[in-house]
Amino acid sequence: MKSFLDRPGNKRLLLAGFVFVLASGVAEVAVGACRVVNSPDGKEQAVHIDYVFPAQIVVPRNVQVGGVIARAPISMIRRTGQSMLCDGGSSVVSTGSGASDADVDRSYGYLLTNGIRNGVAYRLLKRGGDGVILTDSNIFHAPSEGIYWGFATHIARENFSQLVLVKTGHPIRAGTVFSAGEKFLVKVTAFSGDRRPFTIATLRSSNRTTILAQTCQISVPSAVRLGEHRLSTFNRVGSTSRATSFDMSVFCEGVASKVYMTMSDPVSVGNTSDQLSLTNDSTAAGIKVQILRDGQPVGLGPDSTSPGTINQFKLFDASESYPTHVQRFEARYIQSEQDVTAGTAHSRVTIAMSYQ
Repeated sequence: MKSFLDRPGNKRLLLAGFVFVLASGVAEVAVGACRVVNSPDGKEQAVHIDYVFPAQIVVPRNVQVGGVIARAPISMIRRTGQSMLCDGGSSVVSTGSGASDADVDRSYGYLLTNGIRNGVAYRLLKRGGDGVILTDSNIFHAPSEGIYWGFATHIARENFSQLVLVKTGHPIRAGTVFSAGEKFLVKVTAFSGDRRPFTIATLRSSNRTTILAQTCQISVPSAVRLGEHRLSTFNRVGSTSRATSFDMSVFCEGVASKVYMTMSDPVSVGNTSDQLSLTNDSTAAGIKVQILRDGQPVGLGPDSTSPGTINQFKLFDASESYPTHVQRFEARYIQSEQDVTAGTAHSRVTIAMSYQ
């Protein structure tokens, strides 16, 4: 049987922590046998390795493909008390595979959630920061004195130091959920004796993690001047001044999300009309400020990014092919009371962006 390491191009091992004799011949002869046993103290054992990610992750805007967006160092290593004991001369094949909801993309060393390419994937890193090479399989031989197959704690920490989330594509899909559970398994299977696969390392994430949308960058005038208007312009409740237009540019590079907006009145919290109250330093009275979008007044809502917020409206669908949107708004004065007093009239508006 050809060793996996004899194939062209396969020159790196799955686990650098194994220090056993490798097959160099072209034929496999299993002299001894292997069996699962309770490990004596001081011997290598199967281990369960836990990692903890933040519950929510916002992807940095400038992260490059292949860059790390979140790190989870080892939080706990639990030894199971069992090993696969192999007699001298016996052979095993070691394999690494995805577990639970993780599929292996061996081309890049990624663990994909259910094989979905959503712009983010897991990657295993060694203590020095190098990625663990997720090869198909490797063949190992026990030395003449035999061997207990498993991991010493320090070897596990060296070879599986961190489970990280990396950016694999552009853009990243908001709302992607990485569930808790097993992510990667390392198994050994004996050529003789007990030939059932024995898991010597189980790597798992202890908690659920949600990818939040990258926030868009907004460019909007800090102030919009509505000009001076004669008092006679306002001759009845509901009469309006001429409108002044202004543009809001929304830059969403790297965001794949439906972008919603809510405008709110910081002067009168809870205002859900379509008229902004005047600030306390205004001297005019009987008028308010109205913002229009596509010629229609914009209703106000609470300062909230929650989906379904009152008077929240969809701005556009941000995508790789359509990352930027320019929205034209207009602002004008509107008579709100029977009597209007001349003076200065100022309003403020707060904008809340929601990515859904």
